[in-house]
Amino acid sequence: MKRKPNQDGKADWPKPVDMDCKVNCLKNFIQHMSMDSLAESVCGICNVRRFKRDLRHVPLSKIPSIELLKIHPDLHNMIPKIQEINSFNSNDSNVQSSTNNQSFTCINGMFFYEAGLYKTVDRKKRSLIHCDVCTECWSALTKEKIPKFSATNKVWMGDIPKQLQGLTIPEQRLIALYRHNSCIVKLQSPFHSTSTAQSALKGNCISFPQDVINIA
Repeated sequence: MKRKPNQDGKADWPKPVDMDCKVNCLKNFIQHMSMDSLAESVCGICNVRRFKRDLRHVPLSKIPSIELLKIHPDLHNMIPKIQEINSFNSNDSNVQSSTNNQSFTCINGMFFYEAGLYKTVDRKKRSLIHCDVCTECWSALTKEKIPKFSATNKVWMGDIPKQLQGLTIPEQRLIALYRHNSCIVKLQSPFHSTSTAQSALKGNCISFPQDVINIA
């Protein structure tokens, strides 16, 4: 008895991907790699940089348990000029010029980072302040807890001195006490446009301890 030839063997395997699937994959890739999807911002409470899609953009009046962000008494000794800024936002115009270049501000006695605040004016010409809040800080405040990395919890790293701002990657490595083993750099277009820059090229490198004193 003869067996019938397997007609399924003539079928192509694997089957070629149809054009609709290719187009959908390309659209999804472009969408997830677009600047809107990769846009970053800073949390106004903990000063941690996050993707904008992971931040809540809310008015200050909508932040839960906002009273927990009041300035801790110990911060007056830790953070320079915090007393002046607090007085300035209490309608003291005498210290306005000395507080414009600070990275933080105090609103009604509560501590916020300027990078996470957005000041606008509504139709009635009333000033409105919105704040970007990360998931961790929002979750803590909804549970009536002080956010772990907020300055109110006495977590204060300090501002980068002007002399150390804008350093190149090799310059940062020369003065660093520790080296990390991976680096994410920002790509830019040939036209040096920040609108087309994207985070990429995460790679590993060998790290060694360095004697900062002798290098200096």
